[in-house]
Amino acid sequence: AGTSQPVTITFGTTPTANGSFTTSGNVVTFSNTSSNATQYSWDFGDATNSSAANPTHAYAANGSYTVTLTAINGNCTDETTLTVVISVSLEELSGLTAVSLYPIPAGNETVLAFESNADQLAQLVVTNQLGQQVIETTLELVNGNNVSQINTSELANGLYFVNLNTANGALTRKLVIKK
Repeated sequence: AGTSQPVTITFGTTPTANGSFTTSGNVVTFSNTSSNATQYSWDFGDATNSSAANPTHAYAANGSYTVTLTAINGNCTDETTLTVVISVSLEELSGLTAVSLYPIPAGNETVLAFESNADQLAQLVVTNQLGQQVIETTLELVNGNNVSQINTSELANGLYFVNLNTANGALTRKLVIKK
């Protein structure tokens, strides 16, 4: 006859997932208040994730995101979801704020002034009403105040659009030339 051996089963402590968040523009700071967990997995709802306990995440677009926090302890897991709503202006999303274009109407020169939230490259494109590029240049922006003088002396009177494009987004301002 066979003999049986005792089997020891050890149960781990089941984690409880819990968290909250604060937003500043498109940047969300998550606070993890989970208990009995040794690892964490955050799914930010925009095809990105993190294993940090208290991550910070910058969303690239406005929208409603379902964020899933998974608290892990060995083979035991627990999940909770948070709904993050991002609703910021296009200027904030592009990292450019306090944008002004003057004088309007402009003569031989106009000034584009704005604040950038980082050192970054930007493409400045001026187009006419037909969408044709009449001025194109690359700007090296600094974190803080930026001022760019645009030579409009060769442009005819009319309506133009000044487009400033960064890696994070773009903004457009109307420019009237009247000489």
